[in-house]
Amino acid sequence: MENRNSTIPDIKYRGFMVKLSHRLTSQDTEELKYMLTSVIPAGVMESLDTTLKLFLHLEKQLFVGPNELWELQELFRAMESQRLCDIVTNFIADSENRMNEIPETLQ
Repeated sequence: MENRNSTIPDIKYRGFMVKLSHRLTSQDTEELKYMLTSVIPAGVMESLDTTLKLFLHLEKQLFVGPNELWELQELFRAMESQRLCDIVTNFIADSENRMNEIPETLQ
């Protein structure tokens, strides 16, 4: 589970979301959209023709963000996509590990 007190820098988060969008197949994106039909109205969903547009809409709805990736993990679990869930989990763990590192200048 994500540590909600940590702060993932926006640029790292955005870079991750771009990379994640490349890892989703068209089938993954369609399944993700289906899972979100109760969250995103059909008229809006039609305009979300790329994974990045879908992620941006989810950000605007405060469904995902730099420190709010746990719901995305849950969606991937519900889709039974361990591969995608692991990608998010590893990003969170890596980000938390880097934030806990003491810069060499402070040692």
